[in-house]
Amino acid sequence: MATVGVIAGLLVILGVAGDQLVGAQLNRDLRTRLDDTAARAANLVDAGVAPAALVTQVQGHDIRVQVISPDGTAYGDLALRPAPPPPPPPPPPHHHPDP
Repeated sequence: MATVGVIAGLLVILGVAGDQLVGAQLNRDLRTRLDDTAARAANLVDAGVAPAALVTQVQGHDIRVQVISPDGTAYGDLALRPAPPPPPPPPPPHHHPDP
């Protein structure tokens, strides 16, 4: 009976470890695809590709895209919301001169 418990415990540990490894690999793969897509989008923008065509060329494979043109027109997945701007940095500490 104790052997069955040990084997069951090992199977659980191996299952959890396997899930962690697969999850980490999937995250690395997704990050690589996002980086590649961002680089491709930058190249297309540099080449003067129109916003609607840019969306068509880079959206897909679980990657959703929204492009907002300088005039405010949105193209692509309109359900996406732009990230808010980062907060301003804190002011530098105020130092009092020594008397």
